[in-house]
Amino acid sequence: MVYIINAYIAITFPYDIDYGEGILLNQAKLFAHGIDIYGDISNYPYLVGMYTPVYSLLSAFFVKLFGISFSIGRAISIVSAILIGFLIYKFNREKTGRQIALFSSLIFFTSPYIITWTCLFRVDTLGLLFSLMGLY
Repeated sequence: MVYIINAYIAITFPYDIDYGEGILLNQAKLFAHGIDIYGDISNYPYLVGMYTPVYSLLSAFFVKLFGISFSIGRAISIVSAILIGFLIYKFNREKTGRQIALFSSLIFFTSPYIITWTCLFRVDTLGLLFSLMGLY
């Protein structure tokens, strides 16, 4: 329940929560306008694309549809976290019973790090989802 409340607050909050969210939103905006984020850093503007482009490209797709908003990247991260919980369930369901698998997937959402970090416009949750999908 705490995760759901925090996710709702994060999605509806119109300003950046973390210092890196604005950088990623700008990268999504640049991609949405067809501008490369990996430009020459010796010339103005001094912007550096520090992550792989997958998250920014996915965000750019939704920026084109819905406009520039922090809610887009936060929704991608929250959906990724929910899918991570589902994958934890699937991993444990094959080795244990249904109740233990459900408990282990829900306990993932009780960590303070998960409650706060997976609701941000950051690349980490999507990266973790892709890693777990690869393991599965």
